[in-house]
Amino acid sequence: MDVVAPNEVATFESYIDTKTKKWAMNIWKCRFWQMHNQVLTVYYEKADVKKNKYTKKYTILQGEKWVEKPWGIKLETKEEGWLYGIIHSKAEWAGWLHAFVVLEHNLNPPVRKNSTSRPPRRLSLDTTDVRSSVSSIEDVDSSEESSPTRRVSFNGGVRVRTIPAVDDDDKGDLFYTEKELDRMQKATAEGALLLNKRRMPVLA
Repeated sequence: MDVVAPNEVATFESYIDTKTKKWAMNIWKCRFWQMHNQVLTVYYEKADVKKNKYTKKYTILQGEKWVEKPWGIKLETKEEGWLYGIIHSKAEWAGWLHAFVVLEHNLNPPVRKNSTSRPPRRLSLDTTDVRSSVSSIEDVDSSEESSPTRRVSFNGGVRVRTIPAVDDDDKGDLFYTEKELDRMQKATAEGALLLNKRRMPVLA
């Protein structure tokens, strides 16, 4: 696989046996071809290059090897369609094929796919971020405290017993009075004395 260098120019030149038609017959003529990107210039001789004495110029659309002939190439041109030729050596044939690859790369550059993964979010120690996070926590706490009711879901096998609400007049029955507390303290003290007496050893 040919490797195309960045900003590489598609260029090559050599003598080629060119296939032409005359009166419905294929005629082969040796010509000097010079390729520079999409421009193909045809000369009679290599010496005509310095004189700029060319016979024809073509606009190359694409080029590839001509599989029907050894060391064959074919070029699609804007002016006359396909041109066919046979190279005189394998090294020159490889040079033409590489020029075609470079031209294809320049005309249709590969599309680079942008990464869809997002970069990780960087943490900031800015005071505004800290305050915003604290305020959000306080908002959550306040919303939980302000909620009047909370729903709890249980398994179907669990029985839940509801406790009726107590009126303000009946709240006093939930606490002991001072007299009842004094009675319990006295009873506790008497029980402790009785227990100590039982534990005292008996002298014979």
